[in-house]
Amino acid sequence: MALLEVQDLKVHYPIKGGILGRTMGYVKAVDGITFEVNERETVGLIGESGSGKSTTGKAILGLVPITSGKIIFNGEDITKYIVTVVTATRPAPLLRGELTESAIPKAEGVYRYVSFGASPRASIALYKCCRIFAMFRGRTYVTPEDVKAAALPVLRHRIVLSYEAEAEGMDADAVITRILNHVPVP
Repeated sequence: MALLEVQDLKVHYPIKGGILGRTMGYVKAVDGITFEVNERETVGLIGESGSGKSTTGKAILGLVPITSGKIIFNGEDITKYIVTVVTATRPAPLLRGELTESAIPKAEGVYRYVSFGASPRASIALYKCCRIFAMFRGRTYVTPEDVKAAALPVLRHRIVLSYEAEAEGMDADAVITRILNHVPVP
């Protein structure tokens, strides 16, 4: 298993123009790079000036946003886990009947306490806070433990509890903890 996998990485920057600042096109700083690095290997990116070497490194470290592709460190694509945690705060899948019958009893235990879940912007905020937690712990990558540690402070004010939760004395932290226990960890 590779220590670092980069799959079809693309970093495109918009070109703004006109009075309204509309996007006129894109500069393709990195366009479709794929490689992997195994343990005890050293990799060097070689190319001409302006070929995207620095941007590739910055994208891997999370310093610039990627347009598309995957960066998987140590076999974990942590962004999927973050999006799953935030999506799990929303009761809509249960209400729309998108959950299977076997999952409904588990989900009802959580969703009956939530009137409104976190918005998609919460995924971005959670990812940024996870990177800060990792940095404080001396790492350049995010782990599921970072997600769990950052989830409470990031999500507690982003969900609206139901009257049933208030009647039973549940607070946002207890509901988020239950959600974290239901979402499988990668």
